[in-house]
Amino acid sequence: MSKVSIITVTRNRPELLSLKAYASLLNQTDSNFEWIVINDGGERKTKSIVEQAQRKMLVTYREMTNPGMGFALCHGRNLGIKLETNELIDYLDDDNVIFHDFL
Repeated sequence: MSKVSIITVTRNRPELLSLKAYASLLNQTDSNFEWIVINDGGERKTKSIVEQAQRKMLVTYREMTNPGMGFALCHGRNLGIKLETNELIDYLDDDNVIFHDFL
């Protein structure tokens, strides 16, 4: 069982997701975490990146329909919280990285 849930909400930025967030999670010295990816809009390339990640780490994936009234990031993070399975939660934006020993 993992000890940390890392929630990433992304919308139409599969390249950033792959090169930044996903790459930094692959480089963690501790792999005891769950990555929750919320795909706001269901971009196909994003789904492909997540499918690749699922072969290497524990990933929970959900597609979300953009609410169209703003606050999509908030809606996505709240959905991620509903899916998490751990006591500790962190957010990792698709265009950010975390240090290799963050976890």
